[in-house]
Amino acid sequence: YNSSRFVLLYLPEGFSLEDVNFDNISSIDRWILNRFNETNKSVNQHMEEYEFAMVGSELQKFIWDDFCSWYIELSKAQLQSEDKDVLQATYSTLLSVLTGIVKMIHPFMPFVSEAIYQALPHAYDSINQERWPELIPNVTEALEVQSLIETIELIRKTRVDFNLKPSLDLKGVLKDTTGQVIELEAGLTTMLYKLAKTELVSEITEETIVVPLSFGTLELLKADLIDIEEEIEKLEKEKLHFEQEILRAQKMLSNQKFVERAPVEKVEEEKSKLANYQHQYQVVVEQLSKLKSDK
Repeated sequence: YNSSRFVLLYLPEGFSLEDVNFDNISSIDRWILNRFNETNKSVNQHMEEYEFAMVGSELQKFIWDDFCSWYIELSKAQLQSEDKDVLQATYSTLLSVLTGIVKMIHPFMPFVSEAIYQALPHAYDSINQERWPELIPNVTEALEVQSLIETIELIRKTRVDFNLKPSLDLKGVLKDTTGQVIELEAGLTTMLYKLAKTELVSEITEETIVVPLSFGTLELLKADLIDIEEEIEKLEKEKLHFEQEILRAQKMLSNQKFVERAPVEKVEEEKSKLANYQHQYQVVVEQLSKLKSDK
């Protein structure tokens, strides 16, 4: 209900699905449209296999995490734009995705979905006359937005871990797994500062704290009031966690029966997890070594 109220609040009067145009979508729009397509396909597959618990899990993750928690938050800046193309693309994305969500949840929440459908611009007297939502064509991945989201989540967690005030401005360097500096597009850099109060720079010459990401690392200026002993204890726990996960993944991948019988996607997923765990483990080990040398 809250997300539908938000969409209706910003949609221009008379804007309908016939006005939808994806010609000038941003990377943020592209990200949620791609996630909608992925979720649509996954839900379809699970329904065909009568895996209704998985359907509920997929829908919940997409609706609450991707659409409500992230896309709506990220779209607010676009909705303040004076660029008509930006507004058109944002309106189109909001209405299309919300309409698709309502159709997908209808088999499980018929009364709620019907109520939202009636409030939105709609083509039929009832949602019962609608077809299952189609995939949105010509939408590619937006990995840079997924990286932005992961970075914001990490910075927020780091603030909590180090007891830093939300209003405190931070500076950071984003690097990939090879150590190369990652430069986000201007719009995403602005979004990072707005949502995480963190400015990305190309280099920090002072001492830094290095925190691992799935795609690389984030180096942040070391806070003056860090409790080194406490930080070492926390990192030791993280190190142990990654060690256990690496052993679990290695054991699974060394099991010939698993490799031969499991779906290829599952095997590849475990290989990817192992690589990520090994990368994050190495980052934690290096950070521990650096902190211990500072004592």
